[in-house]
Amino acid sequence: INPGTRVPVKCSVNHTCSSHPPQITWNVPISQETISHNHMGEGVWETVSAVTFIPTGYEEKDEIVCTAKFWG
Repeated sequence: INPGTRVPVKCSVNHTCSSHPPQITWNVPISQETISHNHMGEGVWETVSAVTFIPTGYEEKDEIVCTAKFWG
């Protein structure tokens, strides 16, 4: 990926507690985050973090990792 290129990335996780969705974090600086919550049926919800990553060429890590932290 060339430095300065806008890269759209999504991370999703399923959960069963609609009142306390998991918090999604990223290991790289991101911009334009959009969080959505989708009811999948039968008490299951999906939380999606859609972000834009713009590499500078000076990243210390060569992979983008998302982490979901669940309530409780």
